[in-house]
Amino acid sequence: SAFAYLPESSRVSKAWIKVSSPLDKNPVGAVAASAALAVLLSTTEPAWASSSTAAQIHLNSLPPSTISVQIGDLPVVGKLLSGTYTKTNKPPTSAALTIKSPSDKLGAIKNAASGGHLEFDVDGLISTHLNVDVASSKAGEATIRVTSPLIPALPFKNSASGFTGTIADSMSPSKTAAKVSLTSLPPTAIDVEIGDLPVVGSLLSGVYTKVDSTPAGSAAAITIESPKDKFSAIKSASGGHLEFDVDGVLSTHLDIDIAADKAGVATVKVKSPLIPPLPFKNTASL
Repeated sequence: SAFAYLPESSRVSKAWIKVSSPLDKNPVGAVAASAALAVLLSTTEPAWASSSTAAQIHLNSLPPSTISVQIGDLPVVGKLLSGTYTKTNKPPTSAALTIKSPSDKLGAIKNAASGGHLEFDVDGLISTHLNVDVASSKAGEATIRVTSPLIPALPFKNSASGFTGTIADSMSPSKTAAKVSLTSLPPTAIDVEIGDLPVVGSLLSGVYTKVDSTPAGSAAAITIESPKDKFSAIKSASGGHLEFDVDGVLSTHLDIDIAADKAGVATVKVKSPLIPPLPFKNTASL
């Protein structure tokens, strides 16, 4: 069964919602159903307090037709990632960032649905293989463990710290890995070719071309803005802590801690009232 922990509001107090359906045998579908129920049954007024150190994400519609990233005033990644990207029907002659489905789609879907395991083969400006495990033993908190030879040990400690185990993940290219090609930064065009994957495929697939601004008279489907208190947000990020306030189609607050106690393995802790418990175990459960 899929469970969703709903935020407090004037209509719905803290409650557990149980959904019995064929999705019980499909954890990926169960997660999507849980999140959808939480959104439908909660009001637009969030139970959590917005934070001045949280980046703002406005999710106005799905699938997104326009994505506006307005974080140019943040150091390092700000100018690299900022810009407005509009979905077009014509593929670019060459995309700066291309994401393609795994060649073994059935194997990749089985790995994700039954074990929370994802893989990515990356080439272009950087070349690596990423193994990603997602686990959630209790509602409201998820752990993501990423292995890659490019991950350095990080000097700070937070809620994601403490991993002392050994993970013997293969770093070879895999048929069940999504293919990511990054040829230039900042990207001028993003080509997402995952329409043949369930749940997220049809939502995210498309070609997004960088334009000067959002078309007149329209709002971007997804807008990402810098935190109000940039100084404190940057200070928190230097300790591996990030925050996001999300509104629009869904409303939530995300607290994220990133740690790497040793080279090659990073751990990400994500807290949100919309995260349901997941039925499987993997390296992120350690």
